[in-house]
Amino acid sequence: MVIAVDDFELAFIAVPNTAGTAVQSMLTQLAGTKPTTDDDGPSNRARHWPRFREDRFNAYQGFFRFTLIRDPIQRLLSVYTELVQDREDLPLSLRVGGQHDVPMCPDPDFFFQNLTAYMGAVPIIKQHAMKQVVFTGTQLDRYDRVYRARELRLLRDDLTAMTGRSVTFTRPNRSKATFDLCDLAPATQAAIRSHTEADYAAMSQWFRPPWNAEKLLSAV
Repeated sequence: MVIAVDDFELAFIAVPNTAGTAVQSMLTQLAGTKPTTDDDGPSNRARHWPRFREDRFNAYQGFFRFTLIRDPIQRLLSVYTELVQDREDLPLSLRVGGQHDVPMCPDPDFFFQNLTAYMGAVPIIKQHAMKQVVFTGTQLDRYDRVYRARELRLLRDDLTAMTGRSVTFTRPNRSKATFDLCDLAPATQAAIRSHTEADYAAMSQWFRPPWNAEKLLSAV
């Protein structure tokens, strides 16, 4: 999804589950109103977040085109801690949607080993778990700048320097109950690796996968 501020020629390509709400807040401050977007509104966005499209990206040629990305494994693990464990969105969505083919309260190993089923049953799970390159495209060198989610302060300072206007942001709340990849069963780690490899390949300039870490398959 492209969020643009025409007056300052800024075009932000948003990715779900990467602190994009904080960026949108800063752009709203610069625009003085809701920035331009290329989607059909919040109600549709909740189910079908716009994917990367070449024509939409090219439509902002000459703008400062930037995106925000997150370590692929950290982002994927947060789908469970923030949407299933903390907010209990999964049981609610399963009840509302009438989907009962998968357990409503899975443990992390079952959830990630059956991620495709959960993505098919719950729209918000699908949206937050889909590969980042689905939304950014695979050629990140075409962007004027790629920021990591932990670089919100740097982005804020860059926006202020480019526009001459001060902006503020609030960091998104992250789950306090976290776990690491090595806490999961080997089969789960393999499933997560398969799901995140495409993102790591495209984002090798910013993130390194832990595939060679000795502790990777240490869980039993």
